[in-house]
Amino acid sequence: MAIAALVLQGGENFQEMVKVKGDLACSSDFVNANTTGPVGTLPSGTPVFFVTITNICPSNCRISNLYLKCESFTSEIPISPNVFRRVGPNDCLVNDGLPIGIGNVVTFEYAHPHIFNLSVLSLRCLS
Repeated sequence: MAIAALVLQGGENFQEMVKVKGDLACSSDFVNANTTGPVGTLPSGTPVFFVTITNICPSNCRISNLYLKCESFTSEIPISPNVFRRVGPNDCLVNDGLPIGIGNVVTFEYAHPHIFNLSVLSLRCLS
C-alpha cells in the first residue's frame, strides 16, 4: 500500500483545499487548536491555560509534521518537548512531528501572563 502525502505551507491560499491523486485532501482546517482558560493559577499568580490540538480530518487522514504559529511562546511550567516545543520565532512543533491519527488529541498546559494565539503554520497529511 502506497502512502500519499501532501505538505502545506502557510500563505495566502493556505486555507484552500488541495487534492492529490484525486483522493487525498489536506487543509489547515483539519486541525483544531483550542486554548481554554485560565484553568488555574500558579502560586505566583501566573494563569495556567489548557491546550487541545485535535486531528479533525474528514477523510480519515493522519496529520504529521504539524507546526503551529505560536508567537514568542514560553511557559513557566515545563512541557514535554515531545508534546510541544518552540523551534523558532513564531514556530512550534506538535507531537515531535509524529503522525496524529483521526480524532486523536494532543494536550498540554502552559503558564504565562497572557494567552498565546496558536494556529497552523504547516502540516503534512498522510492517507
